[in-house]
Amino acid sequence: MNWIRDNLRWLAILLFSLLATGAALTIWQQRSANTQLQLQLNASNTQRDALSVQLDTAQLTIGTKDGQIGELTTINRQQAEDVKAQLQRLDTITRNATARAAKLEAILNEDQDAKRWGDTRLPAAIARLLDTTQAAGDPAGPPDRAATLPAGGGLPTAGRQPEDQPPAGAKPAGNPPSP
Repeated sequence: MNWIRDNLRWLAILLFSLLATGAALTIWQQRSANTQLQLQLNASNTQRDALSVQLDTAQLTIGTKDGQIGELTTINRQQAEDVKAQLQRLDTITRNATARAAKLEAILNEDQDAKRWGDTRLPAAIARLLDTTQAAGDPAGPPDRAATLPAGGGLPTAGRQPEDQPPAGAKPAGNPPSP
């Protein structure tokens, strides 16, 4: 036991040295962990700042887009009102034009001279020239020139007056005799 008592002091110093070394190692590991955590914290803060800038930019963009949408909505409403007004004007113009056309038609049909002129029968030779309908076949097809101008039944020879035409200077057909 003497040996333990004599060496106890050395053993205590060795034990304290080992404890001090262990404590120093633990402190060094904690500092290393703290340094890594500090680096991670700095990286997270940098990322947070970048995301904050992106969020601010996105909010500004959204605000700008909202303003543009509002302006476009206003323009769209104005254009719809303009189209509605133009359609109303067009409707009014169409009604006025229809009314004027009806009045013009009525005026044209009320004129007795125009009625007499329209009722006047054309001479047979001219009626045959103007008659382009075909006796058979497709009435909408091209006219048959041989049928409309038969041999011997066409226009009179130049210089000769047809039998059913009044002499030059006579009153035209459809005019009433003057009193």
